[in-house]
Amino acid sequence: MLLGSISLPLTIFVPWIGIFTGLAAVIIGFRTRRAAKRAGIPAPGAMPGVVTGAIGLVVSVLVMVVGVVFWNELQQFTQCKAAANTIAEQQQCSDQFAHRIEKKLHLPPGTYKGSQFNF
Repeated sequence: MLLGSISLPLTIFVPWIGIFTGLAAVIIGFRTRRAAKRAGIPAPGAMPGVVTGAIGLVVSVLVMVVGVVFWNELQQFTQCKAAANTIAEQQQCSDQFAHRIEKKLHLPPGTYKGSQFNF
């Protein structure tokens, strides 16, 4: 269960490590459960470890896929925000980012508002 619990926060901050810890939690959880079943003893932390590890694994993979798909848009947004000196320029960066996301996903204009991307 410890590896599964560790994999969840890592999915956001360091997704590739979250993949490894999530996978390790799933494997160790299943092995522990199998060994405990053979020995006839309970393994109360095995299934929560498998579940949290699987959630961490799936979220890590999704974060990495989104990062790869939107890499150029995220880079342009980051550079624009770094160069922006005023709130109006920062808002313009957010609006441009929203427009690029809409275009990439083939969404109608105005689906996303730039204010949703103020981070």
